Amino acid sequence: MQTVDMLDALSATAARMLTDTQVFTCKSELNIDPGSGGTAMWILIVAIVLLGLKLAAIGPFANLSWWWVAVPLALVFLWWEIIDPMFAVSQKRAQREMDDRKKERNERARRFLGMRPRK
Repeated sequence: MQTVDMLDALSATAARMLTDTQVFTCKSELNIDPGSGGTAMWILIVAIVLLGLKLAAIGPFANLSWWWVAVPLALVFLWWEIIDPMFAVSQKRAQREMDDRKKERNERARRFLGMRPRK
């Protein structure tokens, strides 16, 4: 009899935790925010626009040297294939974001349990 009461209490507590505090939140893993270290992405967008304007021969871009198109593409290649893997920039950013989510999740759980947040 006590086991059934304890299970009912646990399931009620779990249901309250899920509905009241929304401890479990789903966040999209797709991060397309250019402000989060997307410098290489902006350079790639500029290179693609330059390439399109050059190929379409629009205005002054028709006489533009191919170096103006090749240099941004080369910079993006250098960033993604050499600099980023060498210094683990993306991995460090992902680790920081994961640590922040973990800290936030722990603080929510501590608040739900009535404990003081860690300093």
